[in-house]
Formats: sequence, C-alpha cells, structure tokens
Amino acid sequence: AYEEKLQLELNMDREEHGKKPFPPEKFEKEEWKEIKESTTDPESGYYVKDERTKPFAYSFHAATDEKGFVLGAIVTPGNVHDSHVLQPLVERVIQNVQKPI
Repeated sequence: AYEEKLQLELNMDREEHGKKPFPPEKFEKEEWKEIKESTTDPESGYYVKDERTKPFAYSFHAATDEKGFVLGAIVTPGNVHDSHVLQPLVERVIQNVQKPI
C-alpha cells in the first residue's frame, strides 16, 4: 500500500514537471544483495582475491612519477573498485603538485 502511494506520488510529480511517468516495471523489487561486514573493523571492505582468499581488507591507491615518487595516495575499503578512486586520486595529485608562485 505504501509503495503504491509512493509510486503514484512520484509519477504525479514527474507529470507536473513535464516528464513521462515511470513504467510499472521500474518499481518492481530488485534482488537483495548480501553485504558482508567485519564485526571488528566495519570500515574495512570484503575483498575477493580468488576463490579461496576473501579477507576483509583495505586498498592503497597511489599515483607516482616516473621515478616512483608518490605524488598522491588514497586508502579505501577493499571492496571499492580502482575506477571509483581514479578521479579523486588525480585531484589529490593536482593539489599536491601545485608549484609555489
């Protein structure tokens, strides 16, 4: 009942703003995903390395120059993909490498 009222309200709001209403299948329930959380370190992420190695871990993302000098680094939970960290890491490098005027 609550979900139906919410769907109706969303679609009415969309129509008021000149948008098409959502199709009914948009509101179908999605499958739930099980999220594993460490009881001792909830900030860590569940990292799947291979079939047997699945620890809670952290990932260290670093950007270096051609000589290996670290220009910027970010530590994330182990379940955060590298692609999600690239932009913030590039921004950190730009901030760290600014030359004094």
